[in-house]
Amino acid sequence: MNGYRYILFFTVLLFAINMNAQIEPSPDNSTTSNQDTTKASFLYVDRADRQLIDASEEEEKLYLWGSVRLTHDSIFMFCDSAVMVNKDLRAKGNISIIKNDSIKIFSDSLLYLGDSLMAYFVGNVVLEKGNQQLYTSFLQYDLEKDWAIYTDTALLVSTNMQVKSKRGIYHVDEQYINFYEKVTIEGDDFDLLSDSLRYYTELDRADFLSPTIINQGDKTIYSEGGYYDIDDKKSLFFGNAQFKEGDNISTADTIKNDDNSERIELIGNANYISLEEEGRGDTIIYRKDIEEFELMGNAFFKNSENEVTGDRILYRKLTDDVRVKGRSFLSNPPMLIYADDLDYQKEAGVAFANGNVIWQDTSSNYEIICDHANYIDSTDYMKAFNDQGKPLLKNEVSEGDTLYLSGDTLISYSKIVELDTFRFFSAFENVELLNSDLQAISDSLMYNGQDSLFTLYGNPFMWSDSSQYNGDTIIIFMADNELEKVDLIDNALILTSEDFQFFDQIKGKRIEAFFESGVIDNMVVTGGSESVYYMKDSEKAYLGVNETKCTNMKFVFEDGNLTETRYYKEPISKLTPMSKANHESIKLAGFNWKINDRPLKIKDLYF
Repeated sequence: MNGYRYILFFTVLLFAINMNAQIEPSPDNSTTSNQDTTKASFLYVDRADRQLIDASEEEEKLYLWGSVRLTHDSIFMFCDSAVMVNKDLRAKGNISIIKNDSIKIFSDSLLYLGDSLMAYFVGNVVLEKGNQQLYTSFLQYDLEKDWAIYTDTALLVSTNMQVKSKRGIYHVDEQYINFYEKVTIEGDDFDLLSDSLRYYTELDRADFLSPTIINQGDKTIYSEGGYYDIDDKKSLFFGNAQFKEGDNISTADTIKNDDNSERIELIGNANYISLEEEGRGDTIIYRKDIEEFELMGNAFFKNSENEVTGDRILYRKLTDDVRVKGRSFLSNPPMLIYADDLDYQKEAGVAFANGNVIWQDTSSNYEIICDHANYIDSTDYMKAFNDQGKPLLKNEVSEGDTLYLSGDTLISYSKIVELDTFRFFSAFENVELLNSDLQAISDSLMYNGQDSLFTLYGNPFMWSDSSQYNGDTIIIFMADNELEKVDLIDNALILTSEDFQFFDQIKGKRIEAFFESGVIDNMVVTGGSESVYYMKDSEKAYLGVNETKCTNMKFVFEDGNLTETRYYKEPISKLTPMSKANHESIKLAGFNWKINDRPLKIKDLYF
């Protein structure tokens, strides 16, 4: 009786002195060398209805009953009763552990080892994190690494699916679970069967670690690796991948599926077979929403009406339309197109040609060579452009004479005027024009087939024989495939030189140069006219230089040589001997001799 009273008195006294009992690390209970010896710190008893210390045995024990609450760093533990020995704890009844306010674990009983921060939960175990709960009968939890291990079947319940397996490891902090043995997932619209998979809890994605089967309506998917994004409805399968939907069977090295866009990609040794079609290729893309197949690389397609091979094949099941890509030829007179890759949609009346494209108009003898060309059948509109260099237009104006045009972008279209069809061209950026009669450069160009005229905009320059023409705008008139007229509008200037040392110069607001059989015949200058003319003797030796200013001028030529000059409205002239002339100062405003930019060879036009 006296011993019992002594123990009771000691217990009451201890409880009164310190309601918060603590068990400190013992130097005799050291952990292994690679273990953090400070991680156990202290296990505190925050609350208990009753406490009892039993010091009768070698290891002192603390018994706790009723609304027990303990803390260990950021870990809170609750139970009905517990026994503490050193840093270890055995608890029973309404076990719950909360860590960092985000992880909660419930069970019937608990063994907690303070040195290793390892907890063993037994009976009706529930682990909660966010909106996910893991149910099992036995759970080993590493509170330091945040690993939960179960070996006797567990069920993970999420918002839109359930996962079940015999064994697993939940990496709680890293937000993924490895499921092993008889793994099943039941989702809103699918179910999955595997032997091993990794599930990312926040991403809502399952990665397959072993052969896996997915059933989704009338679709069945098999693979030996890959992933399925449950939330985004996207998946990737590899390793003997097979996809079956109704009577359609697809196989490939890799299969990508997107339920949202209804797109399936078969990559590597791709095969598709149904009751009506058969297809093979390095890659097959199936767009379910429009029922279109695209077969690429060593492609083969066969149905009841067609058997096709090529680098690339498009098959639209709804319209039974088959289109072949690769080095192709399309004839739609008078239009002909050759290309490495050609997509001609007959119903829409459009064509997209790519790679070594040759576009021809047999009615007008036009040909365009480019990397890419887009064509609209209804308007006969064609746009040509390159990846590198520039597209080139060729027009055989007469036998043995061809006109060449290039620019970063070329546009061609037809227009019907009074029942006649005329072709129009536009060229943009780095435009160059080459013909036996003339050469030109500009930022942009328009060609009007009805009037046979070229209009050059943006710093245009033109050359013919030994003369250079420039102005804000240059209009070139052709007649019977020959140069007929050149119209220089605003800041017009013509430079002529035989030795590239001394330059005859004609300047005005507007200059109109008229040609006969491609040779200059006469020239009219209007508005603020100026001229600089180097006079020569019969042996073409320089005598002096004549400078003239007036309102208007006219020059008359014979066989390309100046024979007559007329000045109108109070001309002012000045003649200076060669020895006294300052040849630099007499250069007219806007003088810019750009002979090095003159295109002379076809290859100059490509770059």
